[in-house]
Amino acid sequence: MKLYTLMIFNKPAEDARPAVVSSAEMLGDFMFYERGSVRELTRFVSREVVQRSPKGERNSVMHKGHLCHAYVRGDGLAMAAISDEEYPPRVAFSLIHEMMEQFTLKEFPWKAATEDHEFAFSVLQEYIEKFQDPTEADKLMKIQKDIDQTRETVIMTIDQLLQRGEKLDALAARSDDLSFQSKVFVDKSKEMNSCCTIL
Repeated sequence: MKLYTLMIFNKPAEDARPAVVSSAEMLGDFMFYERGSVRELTRFVSREVVQRSPKGERNSVMHKGHLCHAYVRGDGLAMAAISDEEYPPRVAFSLIHEMMEQFTLKEFPWKAATEDHEFAFSVLQEYIEKFQDPTEADKLMKIQKDIDQTRETVIMTIDQLLQRGEKLDALAARSDDLSFQSKVFVDKSKEMNSCCTIL
């Protein structure tokens, strides 16, 4: 599960070209000489998905094994996140909403941006790094991961109990044999001692 880029846009009108106002990327999985092309492609795809997304709707678009998740608010602030197809969409949209809220709190003059102009919003880079592992970044995913680990532990414990139970059964069978031998020994002892009984 990988998250590659996060881009925040100003989309002033439905037919207007969205302007990038902040971005962050994690392109370490690509070869150095590919990163420039990947960067341009992710910017193009993000901008197109945001431009074609109606206000107030969440969209996820598949492109060559990658997903572009986008959301456009009613005031024109939009964001897109590009991830691989395994990355959970719920976590991506949670990140998008969180970043849009934090970006709004910074009070950048983003509404005036008609061309790409990136404001210094370092939180975006911090969050793209934090959200690389969605199970650690998202509370619900973390709880699900803990439940899965507990379930595995319980299943392992039951398997161990079954193995132990089989060993106990073998021991019990041997102890039955010993009891039988002990009974034979007691019977033989009684026979042997009966000749020497003192009255």
